[in-house]
Amino acid sequence: LIEAAPELFLPPGQTRAVSENVDLKLAGRDGGRKKVLFVLGGPGSGKGTQCAKIVTEHPFAHLSVGELLRVEMARPGSKHGRVISAKMKEGELVDIAIVIDIVVG
Repeated sequence: LIEAAPELFLPPGQTRAVSENVDLKLAGRDGGRKKVLFVLGGPGSGKGTQCAKIVTEHPFAHLSVGELLRVEMARPGSKHGRVISAKMKEGELVDIAIVIDIVVG
């Protein structure tokens, strides 16, 4: 499960995402592809709450994009830390290429 604000994956004005448009090329240790489920919603909409419930009953790992960005920003020697910090201070979205690099990396 990847929890994120919908604006991260949707162009302005688009109201829903098509999963085929986001290909993270995630592979498991066995080399097989893994399913990625995006849980999208605005701040305080319950994404984290729903993800916590889902992982107790289904074989998913829960990744919060916001938490991943905060960890990357605080990590010494981070190649994206300064950009993430600047974007967050300005209230802007972090570039999707950076988010994917962090999630896949």
